[in-house]
Formats: sequence, C-alpha cells, structure tokens
Amino acid sequence: MKIIHTADWHLGKVLFKNKLIEDQRFLLEQLISLIDEEKPDAMIIAGDVYDRTVPPSEAVSLLDWTLKEIALVREVPVFMIAGNHDSPERVDFASSFMHEKNLFIKGLPSPDIQSFMLKDEWGPVDFYLMPFVDPAFAKMILQKEAIHSHDEAVGEIMKRLSGKMKKDRRNVLVTHAFVQGGAVSDSERPLSVGGSGAVSPAHFSDFDYTALGHLHRPQRINDARINYSGSLMKYSFSEATHQKSVSVVVMDKDGAVTLKRRDLKPDRDLRIVEDTLENILSNSPEEDKKKDYILARLTDDRAMMNPLERLREIYPNIMKIERNRSGINENRQSLSIQEKEKMKDIDLFESFFKQINPEDRPFDEDLRKAVEKIFLEIQKDDD
Repeated sequence: MKIIHTADWHLGKVLFKNKLIEDQRFLLEQLISLIDEEKPDAMIIAGDVYDRTVPPSEAVSLLDWTLKEIALVREVPVFMIAGNHDSPERVDFASSFMHEKNLFIKGLPSPDIQSFMLKDEWGPVDFYLMPFVDPAFAKMILQKEAIHSHDEAVGEIMKRLSGKMKKDRRNVLVTHAFVQGGAVSDSERPLSVGGSGAVSPAHFSDFDYTALGHLHRPQRINDARINYSGSLMKYSFSEATHQKSVSVVVMDKDGAVTLKRRDLKPDRDLRIVEDTLENILSNSPEEDKKKDYILARLTDDRAMMNPLERLREIYPNIMKIERNRSGINENRQSLSIQEKEKMKDIDLFESFFKQINPEDRPFDEDLRKAVEKIFLEIQKDDD
C-alpha cells in the first residue's frame, strides 16, 4: 500500500502581516500533481490544517477545493485529524457521513479510537485517527484524575486501544504530538506551559507506521515507522534552511515500510541574506528570487538611511531587517538617564557617535566644530 503523508498546512497563516494563502494554494496544486504522479492508495493529513481556531474564509475555501480534488475527483481516501492549532469542533463538522466520499476525518478526541479499513492486494490495513489531545481534556473523556501530562494522556489512550487492535493486520496511526527526540523550530506553538509536552515513542510500538504532525522539520523518530512529514511551507526564519516535502510511504504485505520524501518547491521561498547594505544592493539576485520572503541581516557598523525602503526596491516582499552589531564599539560604558540629562548637546552627540562607530574613527576637532555649527543653526530656528 502506498500512502502520501503530509501535515501542518496552517492554512490562513499570516507572517509579518503577509497573507500566505496564495503561496499555500501554489504548494497544494503541486501536491495534487504529485498525487497524479504517485497514484497513492491513501493520503494522510496529520493535523494543524488551519493556523487558528477561527480560520479566514479563504482558508476554508482552499481546504474545501483541495479535499474535493483529492477525495472526490481522484477518489483517493483522505485521513485527516485536528492539531493543536485547529478547532476540533470545526474539523469534526459533518465527518460522520463523509466516509462514503473517501473522507475520514476526526477532530474531537475520544476514549475509544475508531479504525477505518482499506484493502490492498495483501488484505486489510487499519487506520486509527487520534487528533491532538491535551491532558485536561484527556482527563475528562477518560475519567482518570491521574493524567497530568501529554505523555500520560497519550499513554492511557494507547493502552486502551492496544487490547482492541487486530494485531494480525497492518496498522497505521495518525496523530499530532511532540514525540521525544524530535527537532523543533520557532513556528511551532508550545504544547504545554512550563514543560516540554513530549510523549514517548514507545507508545506507538504496536503500529506499523505512525504518521505524525506538529514538528515542522521532516524527520524520523528512531526509524521510518515513526515519522514527521514536516509542514507544507516555511513558517518562520528558523526554518529557512529546511527542505519542505511530503512523505511517500510504501508498506509491504508484512507491514514493513520504506519511506521517501518528495520535495515541494515554493513559488516564493523564505530566505535569510546577510551582508552589508551596499553589498546586498549591488549583488542583485536572479529574477525569480527577487520575489522571495527575506530577512536581511545587515553587518554594517555605521548608521544607515532608510535601509528597509532601499532593500524593498530589490526585494518587494522583504519581511524584516536585523542589525549584526558585532562591528560596533561595545566597550564604551552605557550612560544613565541622569548622566545624559546633565550633558551638553555636543557631548551627548559625541557619546552617541562613539557607540555607533568603530574605534578607528575618532570624534576629532573638525567634526566637533561641524556638529556644533549645526546645533547653533537648529537653536536659531527654534528661537
């Protein structure tokens, strides 16, 4: 059986006031082309379908179009769960009668996980859907006060499920969690306050394949049997070096899996450029890279005039600039507000000048006289 595993679409995401819906549409169209090429028996979406609990209308419309193209037009069964960014109730809406349309959706966690069966040439494969569940909700639905952590919540659900599974069949779990051993990035919302929220991979030992969502970097946990597909696209500059992909999983008659990643190429990449302002401006990139989302880390050691506006002439979608202040004189002791209030204007300017300029550029007498002249002219205008 061939399965395409994806997760963390975060439809409706806004990054630095930039709506990413068209970038997401571009990648989902690419995913559909990949489905046409791979011809899978099923597709998994392992949570965080939306970026927030109340998604914008264009995000809902994009999901509706995508599921129709995959499940109805191409008749590929889709298994989808809610993640920690989703509203479980919204994801769960109308799921009870979508099975006949090749849509198997679970938004709300439950104490008894229902299985959905597909068949291939070697027999049945059972798919179990366990959406994201936090400890407080797990304590309520399982009626067990001893649950205080994500690990305990998942462990208790898996323990109840283990006795009901048909272990002579091949079994696939779809879930959304932070599994121990995974590498995180800045764009993932923490699952708990004051703790990691991590769960043990040992809970998934009964499954031939566990399709995970939550972590945005594509990665295996221990081996190919427990796998994060990663996010649809880059959602923070901590992910700038990631290669986004979907996982193509092939399961043989004994449940052994082989895994390959099919790369996704965004229309606009998320990149970091680091250099002086003038070097960045003079080294114009290839035309198709000018539209990328850019974080510019400027290494200039002096003050600059309108760097963001100047960079936007080359990179119209630049999102942020940062100053690498390693070249700035940091040896001079900072002055208190009280000390600054007692200083003359020219002495205060000299202090500022020495803070933002390297030590090899002194505030000499000629420069002092020029600045004093400007201060006198300003004072005349004020008078």
